[in-house]
Amino acid sequence: IREKIAGRMLLLDEGFREVLPVLFEFFGAPDPDHPMARMDPDAKQRALFSVLRRIVQGADPRAGAANFATLIEDLHWLDPGSEAFLEQWVDAIAGSSSFLLVNFRPEYHADWMQKSYYHQIPLAPLGPEAIRELLDDLLGGDPSTQGLAQAIHARTSGNPFFTEEVVQTLIESGHLEGTRGAYRLVTPIERLEVPPSVKTVLAARIDRLPEREKQVLQTAAVIGKEFPEPILREAVELPDIDLRDALASLKNAEFVFELAIYPTVEYAFKHPLTQEVALGSLLTDRRRRTHAAVARAIEGQPDAKLDEEAALLAHHWEEAGEPLPAARWNRRAAAWVGRSDPMQAVRHMQRVLALTDDLEASPERDDLRLAGCVSLLTEGGWRVGLSGDEAELLFAEGRRLAEHKGDGDTAVGLCTGYGATVGMAGNPRRYVELCQMGVDLIDERTSADAAACAHSPGVGYASICLGDLERALRHVRIGLALAEGDPEVGTTTLGFSVWGQALQNEAEILAAMGQLEDADRRNRRAIEVCRQHDMVESLGWALGAFAVIQGWKGESPGRPAVDEAMHRAIEALDAAERSGSPFSRCHAYRALCVAHLLHEAWSEAIDAGQRSLTLAREVSGLEREADVLALLARAHRGRGDLEAARASAEEGVASAEQRGTRFFGIEATLELARVLREADGVEAADEIERVLERAERGVVETGGRALAPQVLEERAWLADLRGDAEGAAATLREAHEAYLAIGAAGHAERVAERIAARG
Repeated sequence: IREKIAGRMLLLDEGFREVLPVLFEFFGAPDPDHPMARMDPDAKQRALFSVLRRIVQGADPRAGAANFATLIEDLHWLDPGSEAFLEQWVDAIAGSSSFLLVNFRPEYHADWMQKSYYHQIPLAPLGPEAIRELLDDLLGGDPSTQGLAQAIHARTSGNPFFTEEVVQTLIESGHLEGTRGAYRLVTPIERLEVPPSVKTVLAARIDRLPEREKQVLQTAAVIGKEFPEPILREAVELPDIDLRDALASLKNAEFVFELAIYPTVEYAFKHPLTQEVALGSLLTDRRRRTHAAVARAIEGQPDAKLDEEAALLAHHWEEAGEPLPAARWNRRAAAWVGRSDPMQAVRHMQRVLALTDDLEASPERDDLRLAGCVSLLTEGGWRVGLSGDEAELLFAEGRRLAEHKGDGDTAVGLCTGYGATVGMAGNPRRYVELCQMGVDLIDERTSADAAACAHSPGVGYASICLGDLERALRHVRIGLALAEGDPEVGTTTLGFSVWGQALQNEAEILAAMGQLEDADRRNRRAIEVCRQHDMVESLGWALGAFAVIQGWKGESPGRPAVDEAMHRAIEALDAAERSGSPFSRCHAYRALCVAHLLHEAWSEAIDAGQRSLTLAREVSGLEREADVLALLARAHRGRGDLEAARASAEEGVASAEQRGTRFFGIEATLELARVLREADGVEAADEIERVLERAERGVVETGGRALAPQVLEERAWLADLRGDAEGAAATLREAHEAYLAIGAAGHAERVAERIAARG
């Protein structure tokens, strides 16, 4: 019976068992000599239907419930003979107390669905909460699976069967270990694959479609999970009436649904996995032709916003096996997205180089490769941490192509970008050399964009890293003069606005030189400009600089400026996350570390500082390694872990010496003096003397007058260690005056309290 009706039967009436032999007789007797085997097929079918009606209608309505209930699953698989059998069954239900429950896919339809006693209950996908309950039952609540429920729900759109199959696939592939309700995620999941069992189910549905509907569905799958009707019409090459009929059939079968009707009719796949399987069912040659047709259809739309569609067009041309137009559209996509998402722009330009790598030389191919070299060095290398070898190859190829083309702006930009890349990778000395090379190439033909970038952040920021503050200020102000008032300057060369960045750099230099009030005002102006012109990445840097400036001022917990520093540091991290740049995240965590230090939240400061250091060493940001290590030393010292503080301070000093980052080395040196004083006391007096002499030389050599009062304060401590109370008092007063002179009110107040306590 199961074979014939493709379902399961639940027998609730014991009397029904008496007619089972009769039903088996009609389904086919094994003995060819049996009288029923020789019965006319039509007569046999009528007899069978008669038995069926007698069984169904023989239920006793006085029982108050059905005497038997039947479940028949997957009606969409029924053959014609079973369809006729089911129709008789449905007819026999009328007036009886029997119950028939069936299920089927949306594409199944039958005449008996019009009967008054038929009731259809649509099975909606499970919502996020229900899926979470299902997955809690399947997986359990181990912390390693956090976020997996949301990812599976997004992938399966609430289909419980798909959900269970995805989980089973994760178990079989070794991503999950354990038992039902107690699984652990043991390996990371980059992408939730479509399980073979789900592919089989979806592919079977698609295969049963008429050829016209299948063609439309597969073409739509090439366009994407959502597809506008005009693009589909151009790509599918069917008469309008056939396309409308095919879409109506696909809607009725619930493969797709209307997403919008104005101003353009748009459709979407009801289930995203259906789109993936439909796409995968296309043979390679046809899929390529369809991608090309879709690309041409998008390009040919009269109201197409091609800049916004550039990434999509790049995808379609690449899938069509056409590398040159794919590279062309990737370049356009990078230009469109660069300001709001520089990391995405980097990925597009990486595709430009990959797609043109094996093409024969031509003017367009060379132009695309030159653009890729420039973009990856100026916009990407320092953001994503290109390896030295990769950056050097890009620089060499870019210079050759730029010289052949006679493009001076590009030559300047290559020097600036390559310099930034090697600088953030930990070689600030080479950074300055390369950026100065770019400045030396500037002439009357050089654009303001290229010139501004070469000065600031080129030589300007490189000189900050090396601790040549006077030179840094000079070049930053030249860049600022070229960019001020124009938020676009720098965006085509480096992917960010020089105006906002130069204001922030100027503030940082002024602060380091001991002009803290001017620095504060300048940095607030930088924040204002960046907000006004939506300079996301530069805004993050300016917000981070705010916390650093408050640190140099010596603001203490409970002060409004300290709370503001924390808010701005958190906002800086948010801006860095939005930019997608590991370099910006590195600097945002550094600012957050400073903000936690101001609050004396030592453990939190260590966590933020360690995150900054990890990003610097793994991706980009090594030019400030000594600075971050100095902050970590201070945090460890605040928490009372002097051994860890000493290790961080010594590592910071060594990093500064190795990389030539002299100003950042002063801060690490001062932290080392403090650790020696607190850990070893008078026994370390001579060593502290040598360390402070090194710090004093650094202040003179760099012009970093913001740190001079700190050196004086440490000398007062050293005098106390040596028993020179009079010398300590005099030096403390000198430190107090020095703090006041640079605008470090918080430090001055703290030292004044120390002076008062000495009497």
